Amino acid sequence: MDRKNLLKGNDFFGNLKNLGILALVVIGVVLMLSGNVSAANCGGAVQCGCGDTLTSSLTMTGDLSNCPGHGIIFGSNNIVLDCQGHTIEGDGSGYSNGIYLNSRQNNTIKNCIIRNFDYGIFLDHSSNNFLTNNTANSNRYGIYLYSSSTNFLTNNPANSNR
Repeated sequence: MDRKNLLKGNDFFGNLKNLGILALVVIGVVLMLSGNVSAANCGGAVQCGCGDTLTSSLTMTGDLSNCPGHGIIFGSNNIVLDCQGHTIEGDGSGYSNGIYLNSRQNNTIKNCIIRNFDYGIFLDHSSNNFLTNNTANSNRYGIYLYSSSTNFLTNNPANSNR
């Protein structure tokens, strides 16, 4: 087949288009199976994993499981973390925080399930934060506020914490 007919034919471009679509599908499946969460910015990464620093608002699309240290660390103020019912789970070893805010203000943490950390949610010298519809079970401390004031907690059950 000469070059002129090759470029006119649908086979070449049709196959190229199908390969591109297949590549996007494979990438999507790999990301779904990875258990990571999507973030606009999480320490400069597209995906947010255990121990990452959150620097902009995040809506979780999957669970974080078996975190060897911290779950998510807030690195800025005015962030909304919506777990959408997903779980942030530690591996139960060493000092760890499921969600950690140090000297942070005006953040929202909602719809999270946090378990198997020393501190499920730890606010350290933090104020004017909103915690809504979170569940902190099977941690050493469910929700811990240290030198923190004017925080708003609504519907945050904490059970089976030691």
